Amino acid sequence: MSRAPAAADTMRGSNGSHGGFRLRQRGRQAAGAAPSSVIRAGSVPDTPTSREASVTSDKKTADQTFRTGYLIHDVSRLRRNVYDKAMKPRGLTRAQWVLLTNIARHGEDGEVQTKLAEYLDLGKGTVGTLIDRLEARGLVTRRADPSDRRVNRVVMTPAGKEIHTYMMDVGRDLEREIFRGVPAEKQRELADLLSRIKSNLIDMGALAGSSVGD
Repeated sequence: MSRAPAAADTMRGSNGSHGGFRLRQRGRQAAGAAPSSVIRAGSVPDTPTSREASVTSDKKTADQTFRTGYLIHDVSRLRRNVYDKAMKPRGLTRAQWVLLTNIARHGEDGEVQTKLAEYLDLGKGTVGTLIDRLEARGLVTRRADPSDRRVNRVVMTPAGKEIHTYMMDVGRDLEREIFRGVPAEKQRELADLLSRIKSNLIDMGALAGSSVGD
């Protein structure tokens, strides 16, 4: 008399394995939620190829940033050379030109040395040397501050005003030539971008310890 098959027997295949159970389990997986290893629609698999593409993209962006930074540096250097060459007949350096321009902005009242040092991001001693050189040429003079006799204000002399006017005329001609072929709209966009970069550099502490050659 044959016996009823045991429950375990119904789960075994002809080779004694749990083949029937595995088949039913696969069926439930097919009807239910997809296993975690299945890539869902719209998702991007994190494959070696995708990671390599991301690294390549990042490298291209970094290379472009370096190139842009180099161009900014190179343009600044060449522009400085052009200005130095233009002012050489007058015996002025770029730093002296910048100092005179900052003094001129304050009109007849001039400015105190400590403030000028802040504007130029230079030490007071360095600015003092620049002022000495300009004063020796009769372009600026020191006057006691009416509100504090211990403080000197640096003001331009008539000779300093004359050379500053000449400098501004030369500067306008130079800038017109430097930006030849660049529309005004593009110049404004460039100024906005450079202002953003400058702000980033200031946030990074770039002002500390920087200097301008004399």
